[in-house]
Amino acid sequence: MNAVQRLDAYLRELRRRLRTHIYVRGAALASVGVVLLVGVFVWWWAYSGFASGVAIGGRIAIALALLAVALACLWWPLRVLRRDEGAQVFERKLPHEQGRLATYLDARRRGEEAESPLIELLAEDAEHIAAPTPVEAIVSSRRLGGMAIVPTLAIGMLGAVFTLVPG
Repeated sequence: MNAVQRLDAYLRELRRRLRTHIYVRGAALASVGVVLLVGVFVWWWAYSGFASGVAIGGRIAIALALLAVALACLWWPLRVLRRDEGAQVFERKLPHEQGRLATYLDARRRGEEAESPLIELLAEDAEHIAAPTPVEAIVSSRRLGGMAIVPTLAIGMLGAVFTLVPG
């Protein structure tokens, strides 16, 4: 396996973990938002004497909150990660690369990989600098697991509310 293949494998794994982090964070924020809004609107609905306008307003507010989370926490970060093959995100997560990853990915996009022997040297240098920082250190499994617990608890709370509340 040459330096280009090793660097591509490293970047592919980093991109995968960053994408997973984006999805898990979005799910956590969406689930917490839904639980909070359901709690507020159920209280408000009961306080208003079960007015249909409050129920409809609550549904609309929950839908708008989910749309906002989907745009702000899923669509936008995934768009940034896809732009330039993630070069900006990679450089922000690995500042000691000092532009090597952006240059490498830009050269690959332009198809200079086969033409220039400097790409191999750039890949080797970037891979050598990135090697001491495993992908696990950038996006840890512990962090992903901690965030994945939030939607699980939120769904459990909603399930408990819907099964325990009479009527």
